[in-house]
Amino acid sequence: MYLINIDTLELERFDVDPPRTPSCRIDGAMARSLSANSQTPTHGRVAYVWVDTCCIDKSSSAVLSEAINSMFAWYEGARVCYVLLDDVFADNTQDAESRSRPSSDDMAQSEWFGRGWTLQELIAPKRVKFFCKLKGGSQIMNWQHLGTRAALADQVAEITGIPGMLLRGQHRVSDYSVSRRMSWAAKRITTRPEDIAYCLMGLFGVNMPMLYGEGSKAFLRLQEEIMRTIDDDTLFAWTEPPSSDFTGFRGIFALSPNFFQGTGHFVPIPSIEPDSHMANTAKDRNLLRRMRPSYSYGKITERICGFSAEIYSK
Repeated sequence: MYLINIDTLELERFDVDPPRTPSCRIDGAMARSLSANSQTPTHGRVAYVWVDTCCIDKSSSAVLSEAINSMFAWYEGARVCYVLLDDVFADNTQDAESRSRPSSDDMAQSEWFGRGWTLQELIAPKRVKFFCKLKGGSQIMNWQHLGTRAALADQVAEITGIPGMLLRGQHRVSDYSVSRRMSWAAKRITTRPEDIAYCLMGLFGVNMPMLYGEGSKAFLRLQEEIMRTIDDDTLFAWTEPPSSDFTGFRGIFALSPNFFQGTGHFVPIPSIEPDSHMANTAKDRNLLRRMRPSYSYGKITERICGFSAEIYSK
């Protein structure tokens, strides 16, 4: 992987485990200001940073695939993640203590909270520090600290639907059902249709090859990998959004995270046979072979999840 040396602003390559460094999503101005003022109040000297926009060689499909499959783990291993909300502004007064902070409504309007790739930036790191821009500020130091993820947990939870207990580090991602994790991405968007699946792999602890050009099939592959890995039937507890105009037949999988809106309260039901797990059954693909020819979405979800749904006949 490549990291930016904050003193030289040069990329350095690490073929083994990188040094324990802050991971951050920043623009050039913020990188220059960190270089000029590399002592942070809570974490000491910043030696290296990782920025997805310039630390990944996107011309190499192998490098890109490795980075995307490793990204969640890189964020988990970071000491801190810096988030710059560059469309949120604070008043630029001389007295930093008297500056008016952006409201929760201002933060909620930031595009950062609506992008697919930023979900893992928000959840995976041990510590996240939020910054906004100063109105009329100079290019250097043109940002204002808003607070940590833990301190802003209530506001961020209201914006994203992610539980405050998770944002404060009191719960793990794996403590939440598949449908609840999917619901966190229900309103997020990505530039490439495949990325809405690729950006969620780390959230479920799965890996799969990148196949740009496959379109929405990527999200179907993601659900297959989740079913192989996690014994959680809430994967099938999706509902068709009102905005959908799809009129064809349904399979057992949702077409996008948008289908998981409003499913955050579902929890998995215990396995009927304790030693027989859906994940193990799915590994040999027998479950998929049995379900796909015979059943439609409604019948499968009614049998597995135990709630009423419209049944589409084959």
